[in-house]
Amino acid sequence: MPDYPQIAVHEALVNAIIHRDYMIQGSEIHIDMYDDRLEIVSPGGMVDGKRIQDLDIAKIASVRRNPIISDMFHRLRFMERRGSGLKKITKEYQNEYPPVFYSTEQVFITTLKNLNYKKNDVIENVTIKRTDKIIEIIKLNKEITTDELAKLFNVTVRTIMRDLNELKNKNIIKRVGSNKAGYWEIIKLK
Repeated sequence: MPDYPQIAVHEALVNAIIHRDYMIQGSEIHIDMYDDRLEIVSPGGMVDGKRIQDLDIAKIASVRRNPIISDMFHRLRFMERRGSGLKKITKEYQNEYPPVFYSTEQVFITTLKNLNYKKNDVIENVTIKRTDKIIEIIKLNKEITTDELAKLFNVTVRTIMRDLNELKNKNIIKRVGSNKAGYWEIIKLK
């Protein structure tokens, strides 16, 4: 079994090349491989300035930042048609370890999960790291809300609630007061 679907990697690389902002001097596309994931970082966010993580992938209209490069890649058959790259990447994963797309005004990051990396290890490591970070954040802002934490980590409120419940069950944190007007208190450090 390959670690990554070949079509997904191909599409992610093509997207990075044809959609990058070549006007950002001193920048280049980075391809970083970790045990559990492959990250492709391309200079320049979405052409319209929106954040990809706030959009529905199935409904994104393709805007070509570099039409000449796009046309050349199409003629060389490196890409089929415009607007299909992200959908193809997502389809290749079939909802198992879905790819993650993230953008700011300066960067576009595609993260492809390693299909052979132990699923339980990935989930456990991510949870441990996130709960450690949650404790650090609570130290700085004891009144932070679950909504704010979910936005910080780019996960659902339900995921944050699960992390917070884990910390509460281990008697590491507790909630003082109501959900709206209360605050977090650290009982003991991990």
